[in-house]
Amino acid sequence: THVDEAIDNGYIKVYYQPIVDISTGKTIELEALARWIDPEQGFLSPADFIPTLEDARLIHKIDTFMARQICRDQKVITEKAGRDIPVSLNLSRIDFMMTDIVNIVKTSVEEYHVNKHNLRIEITERALVEDEDELKNKVKDLRDYGFEVWLDDFGSGYSSLNTLQDYNFDVIKVDMQFMRMLDARPQTAVIVTYS
Repeated sequence: THVDEAIDNGYIKVYYQPIVDISTGKTIELEALARWIDPEQGFLSPADFIPTLEDARLIHKIDTFMARQICRDQKVITEKAGRDIPVSLNLSRIDFMMTDIVNIVKTSVEEYHVNKHNLRIEITERALVEDEDELKNKVKDLRDYGFEVWLDDFGSGYSSLNTLQDYNFDVIKVDMQFMRMLDARPQTAVIVTYS
């Protein structure tokens, strides 16, 4: 019930998690993560508010804010780094259902003169299980515009390899729980190697 107030009053913050090239130690990209710092409740874990907002079909409010804020921040990020650093924006399946998130992202990029190659769109695997045809069209629209579209959390149990045949993702991020099995299950390494 306080999501609009949190956005309006600046309680929702964008935290940038670095993605580091382990061979060079350099930050090569950033992943934008929403954090809610409430004046009364303090720091709220994303696990405490993101699933709740998804269930209430309100997550699009946070993700719309995130898209705009990332685009606003892009100039500062580029200036501080002295080079272009792409940023990943996470989108929920609810975003595609409740709002025209594709147009919101495109408009934000144009309004803030962001190089579209500096914004990555990440869609969770769970998004693939509903409104499949509509989502395929929207993923195509994002890619046609020039964005890289990544599938996040693949292997978390919502879709199969058959589902992937219907989409053109630029990157597939394998779910961390799946990756934790590398040492315990040799077949996991084989799957990851040939994916």
